[in-house]
Amino acid sequence: MFKMKNRWKSYLVFTSLAYRVLVYLGIPVVLSGMAAYVGRKLGGGAALVAAAVLLPMAEAVSDNWLFGGIHTKDTEKMDFLKTSGCGMRIMRNALGLDMLRKLITAVIVLGICCFAFPWINSGNRFEMGQKVREADEIIQMAVYGVGVSWFFSVLGTFLTRYGSQLWFNMIVGYGLVLLETVCWFLPGLEEHLVLYALLYLALGIGVSLLAVNVAMKKAEGSYYDK
Repeated sequence: MFKMKNRWKSYLVFTSLAYRVLVYLGIPVVLSGMAAYVGRKLGGGAALVAAAVLLPMAEAVSDNWLFGGIHTKDTEKMDFLKTSGCGMRIMRNALGLDMLRKLITAVIVLGICCFAFPWINSGNRFEMGQKVREADEIIQMAVYGVGVSWFFSVLGTFLTRYGSQLWFNMIVGYGLVLLETVCWFLPGLEEHLVLYALLYLALGIGVSLLAVNVAMKKAEGSYYDK
């Protein structure tokens, strides 16, 4: 518990108050509100898809104010860590916790959509048995949504850190929206939602580790002007 607390402190070192308000509160609230609107018009399943597709774009754009450009040679955001003996450890903790935070955000947003809007379907009424079946389907969709949304969030984060301009983050974000939209129409998706979710979670872990290691190598290489 103590180590985890210190790791979160390491992460918060890199975040401003404005960033915390935007990412920790603003993104979940806005996406949940948009999902509620979509859910009332098209149903709970559509609400989940809308939130899951838009979340990676929000994560990609907001990262510009956190670790934007960290994969580039000329970034100046990490210079102050070189004066500290534990600077690289703090940075590794922060990079890792950022990936975990993205997963937590996905769980929260998709969880809200799952439990707050599961039976919204344009005002139609269902028999109890049909409601139970629909609830089970939406829970599975939420699990898949968490997996695919988190994967594209960390993938987008990894890619955007090769640039430091906001427009670059936005272009990557638009690309993520298109790619994830395709992923909601994969063959056999309805029958294997959970299996697909586990696949994307595994891919997300792999990309997260890659992103942390690449950023650390860039930071360590900057000592030697590499």
